[in-house]
Order: sequence, then structure tokens, then C-alpha cells
Amino acid sequence: MRKDLFFVVELTIYNMLFPMTNSTKRKLRELKLYRLSRALLVLDKDTILSFTRNRIREFLFKRPFTPMSVKTDKFMKVKKKAESIISYALANIVVATFTERAKTVYSDNIFSYYTFLLQSQRKTKIGVVANDMNIRTYLLNGSFFIYFTDYLRSTSGLGREYSFSIQNLDNGYVIIREKKRMATIVANRIRLQLKTILSREPEKIDIIKQLSSEFMADVLTEFPERRTVVRRALGKNIPPCIAIIMDKATKGVHLEHQERIALATFLIRKGYSDEDIHEFFKKQDDYKRRTTQYHIDWLRRNNYMVYGCKKMKTLGMCFPDQRCVAKNLKNPLQY
Repeated sequence: MRKDLFFVVELTIYNMLFPMTNSTKRKLRELKLYRLSRALLVLDKDTILSFTRNRIREFLFKRPFTPMSVKTDKFMKVKKKAESIISYALANIVVATFTERAKTVYSDNIFSYYTFLLQSQRKTKIGVVANDMNIRTYLLNGSFFIYFTDYLRSTSGLGREYSFSIQNLDNGYVIIREKKRMATIVANRIRLQLKTILSREPEKIDIIKQLSSEFMADVLTEFPERRTVVRRALGKNIPPCIAIIMDKATKGVHLEHQERIALATFLIRKGYSDEDIHEFFKKQDDYKRRTTQYHIDWLRRNNYMVYGCKKMKTLGMCFPDQRCVAKNLKNPLQY
């Protein structure tokens, strides 16, 4: 990419604060950075990964951002804005691989953050962001006027005080007088957009797998699903390779044959009962209790070993975290 292209399409602080808006997306298209693979190739990959990790820590675990050095060169400043914007998209794709509870916490914390941020802005800026999020809005005499269909779409999930039936209307527009209420509506639109993104099947590329595996153990510990056996399992030390398979199983995602063997043998070696093992497989589309019990019995009778780390890597099922590397593990049971 030519260095001067960043100056033709100037990325602003607004774009960095509101990376989900239409105007930011248009600028990324003009910079040919709209595709994640292209952005990672052109920009500083390590910086994007640092921003992404920090976003996830901030909005999922409420851990403060790690300070990053700011360079004075104008070109590098603009590039850093681009890297920050791309990290928003990348963080969303990574979080899409997490548990449903984790996704809810993440989107709710994003909602709280943008509610607070928008309340600190002038009404004119809130109106700009609203229109940029496809909420048709205009400001007149200090009040916001939102087109009724956009109001209905943007207030889904909010409290009864946002019910359409009790709002003041003027020629098809809902009148919002308080800045705080308008900020909440726009922030909720951001949350709804984010929930749609998090519900999609995540991209299966190495960067996503790498970042997902880094956080998965913490995610499964802090945001386990409600089922008792899963909670009991996640309370123990579970290596990320097995934790990812557990998470897929509890969501009902189809497990490949080798994933089933890895999970079943791990649970057997950890002393789980047959009933507990069945709980992990009940959501499989081809689950049959009798068949599953046959395989469990066979694995127990033949003293089948858990796949070693080398075998897991060969199968594409190894996602080492810092603990794995530090201990130089040979088998998931050593975690």
C-alpha cells in the first residue's frame, strides 16, 4: 500500500471511537482494509493483536487497557488509528467463539461503555452517531426526533419506559428530549448490531484460533454454562484444547470423531462417571445413549490413553496457552 493513501482517506478520532459506524466502514473500504486478511497483511499485525487482546480484557474481564506507546510521526498516528479500528472487528470475531454467557457479558459491557461515552458528547455529536448507525434522526430545539421504525428497531430489549406506546410522536417521529435517553438508544443499537455479529459462525483462520485459545480457559472458568456437570468440570484445571471441545459439546456443535475420543478419554482419566460423560454428548445430533455407552465401555476396557500434545497438533486440535508453553507439556493430563 502506498504511504500517502492514509492521507487521502483521513481516519479520525471519531472513526477510532466508533469503529462500527457506516462512515468508518466506508473509509476502510477506500483504504482497502475492509477485509481482515488484507488489513493484517498491510498493517502492523502485532499492534492489531495487542489492541485486540486489550479490548477483550477490558470488555469481558473488566481489566484495564495496557498502555501503548504513541509515535509522533503523522503517518504512524493514522496507521495506529487503522489498527485500533481493525482490532474492534477482530475482537468481535474472537468473542464469537466463546460461550453464550461470555458473549452476553461482552455485549452488555460494550453497551455500558458506549452509553457512558455518548452521554459525555454534545447532542449534535450523538445525532451524527445515530444517523451513522442507520437511526434516522434530526435535532430540533434541543430535542431528538427519531423515525418510528428506527426507534422500534433500536429500543429492543430496553425497559418499559422505552415502550413505543407511551412515547410522544410528531409526524411519524418519536420525540426524545433527554440526552441520556438518546445516548442509551444509540448504545443499544450498537449492542444489537454486535449481538448479530457474535451470533455468526466465526472465521476459521489461524489468528482467530490463536486468540481464542489464549482466552478460552479463562472464559470457561469465569462464564461457564449453567449445566451442573459442566460447572463441575470447569472448576478444575482444563487444558485449552479440551476446554474448546467441551464448549463446542455444550453448545451442540457437531464434534468430529477424533474430538470425541480426545474428550471422552480425558474425562475417563480424570475420573468422571459414565453419566457425567453422557452429559457432554447429549446435544450431539447423532447422540444415542446405547451407542455412546458402548464406546465409553470400550475405551475403559482397553485402557485407551489420552492423545498426547504431539498427536493433538497433528490433528489440528492443539491450542497452547502460556501455561502449556511454560510447562512444556507432553500430554493434556499434565496441565
